[in-house]
Parts: sequence; C-alpha cells; structure tokens
Amino acid sequence: IDPDHDDAQLDLASLRIAEERFDDAQAIVERVMAGPREHRRGLLLSGVLAYHRGDLDEAARRLERALLLHPDPVGTHYYLGLTRERQGDAAAAVEHFKQALERTLVDRPL
Repeated sequence: IDPDHDDAQLDLASLRIAEERFDDAQAIVERVMAGPREHRRGLLLSGVLAYHRGDLDEAARRLERALLLHPDPVGTHYYLGLTRERQGDAAAAVEHFKQALERTLVDRPL
C-alpha cells in the first residue's frame, strides 16, 4: 500500500482495527493525521481507537470533530453513541444511535 496515499493508509488502519491490532492502526492514523490535511476519516478512526483504549473524553472530542467535517456518516454516530453510553449520557447515546439507524435506512428498500 502506497504510504503517500492517505485513503489507502486509512483503509489499512480500518483493517487493523477490525483485526484488533490497535497499536498498528494507531501508528498508521497518526502518520496520516500528521500531514497538512485534516481528515474526517482519520478523526473517526482516531476516535474509535481512543474508545477502544478507554479514553472516552478524547474519543468524544475526535468523533464530534469528525461530525463537524461531515455530519452524515453512520459509523461516527454509532461510535459516539457507544462513547456517550459508556460516559453515562443515555440521552445523547440514544440520539446518536437513532441518527446512525436513520442514516442506515435512508434510500434502502425494506
């Protein structure tokens, strides 16, 4: 995978997260995020990694920033729901889960 192609690197980081190779994923995301561009997907993945580390405040901060850059992604709302639930904010968790579900069902036949 081309180390200069951010999207490919973030795809690799996603795979590493799915494999629960969080340290490898973190290193990849940090390299991409050190560049000049702010990546919504990089923020999402760094939020997911913070969630898995148990750093819920950092996870929420990064995921909220990712939503500001692109308010629609299902995964961002889903992980914000998980984060808010673990933080004890049930109302915010439910709202994010509802947003994720609504975005999953849009334009899909039943």
